Amino acid sequence: MIRWCAYCQRYQGDVEPLDDYSVTHTICEDCVARGALLKTPPPSIRAIQSFLLSIARSGMEPGLTAAEVVAQGDALGLDPADLLLGVVQPVLRQIGDRWARSEATIAEEHRVSALCSSVIQTMIAREADLAALRTQPPEVLLVVAEGNQHTLGAQVLEVLLLRHHVPTYAVYPALPAHEIVALARRLQPRVVAISAAVPEQIASASIVAEQLAAQPPAVRPLVVVGGRALDGGPSLPSGSPLIACNDAHALLEFATRPRAAP
Repeated sequence: MIRWCAYCQRYQGDVEPLDDYSVTHTICEDCVARGALLKTPPPSIRAIQSFLLSIARSGMEPGLTAAEVVAQGDALGLDPADLLLGVVQPVLRQIGDRWARSEATIAEEHRVSALCSSVIQTMIAREADLAALRTQPPEVLLVVAEGNQHTLGAQVLEVLLLRHHVPTYAVYPALPAHEIVALARRLQPRVVAISAAVPEQIASASIVAEQLAAQPPAVRPLVVVGGRALDGGPSLPSGSPLIACNDAHALLEFATRPRAAP
């Protein structure tokens, strides 16, 4: 389930059951400290989520534009990153689940994915400082595991990182392990984040982690893997330096953590 603060309308992460994409409201610590319990909650996130989910279920061309989705998020007072994590991301996961159960057509999946991708690019285009962060030496190298054709989850993470002022170098589509290693050695990021869609792709991410673990501590990045490959729980190779990370906020913490001492 998707947790939202009913007062500040900020995404608070997911809780079990993870395959339930409905919203459960809570109140965050900041709102408790501000005495928000004594005030009337603002409009619910349910309206825009229901709107997007209806698109995922529709077999007809809805004619909706990315600009309209972003505008509706603005009207509800949603932070763009929360719109991506708490609305766009669950819609993508739901349409993927429906496609896996043969309940959605390929055309539906493509249409919803294209709309969500356009929403992401619309957000980046309207914030000039995000583009500037793409040109700085990166703290995070964000890549897609070899064989993974699904890039939208990584695109969501790129926006989240940039909006938290974390310089990020993102590469789409997928790269083989040796190219990820070479790129990491050249860019020397603090974190290499790899998106994997199925468990079989974790092996490629593990190769990256093992090869980069030989780097000197001063330039040795943390290598993390996330994505749907971890939905059943972490299943990383024993002894691997690879870190399972399916929490966007944990990735932010990794991106600002000091490097290991020499």
